[in-house]
Amino acid sequence: MILSTIEVETQTGFKQISSIRRTDSVYTPNGFTNVFRYKNSRYRTILIFLSFDNGSKLIATHLHQLFKPDMTCINACKVTVGMQLLARNTPLTVKEVKTIFIFERYTNIYVNSDLGIYYIRGGLAVGKN
Repeated sequence: MILSTIEVETQTGFKQISSIRRTDSVYTPNGFTNVFRYKNSRYRTILIFLSFDNGSKLIATHLHQLFKPDMTCINACKVTVGMQLLARNTPLTVKEVKTIFIFERYTNIYVNSDLGIYYIRGGLAVGKN
């Protein structure tokens, strides 16, 4: 998998993260927010694969923070089977957790929100920087 080809939801539809620019607005926990910076890099990363009770799946870098139902955050590497996480304000139960190691190119995009500066790496997850 090449991380920079992952799609991110924008106000105009889904786009490959490698094509996101400062003029785009991307979906965050606070709704759509303007991108103020983006960066393409090459890096070794640890990914966490999660599957949920509704059949959805998520791949996140290990340090990305994910929201729990009480609106606190947890790093993806600390998520365990049976835990609940929020997806668009809907609690989902984690059914499977796997760790994946990868050396690849990725893209970071950065947005401002009421909660601080958030970044999306490879379009896989949202976390607080």
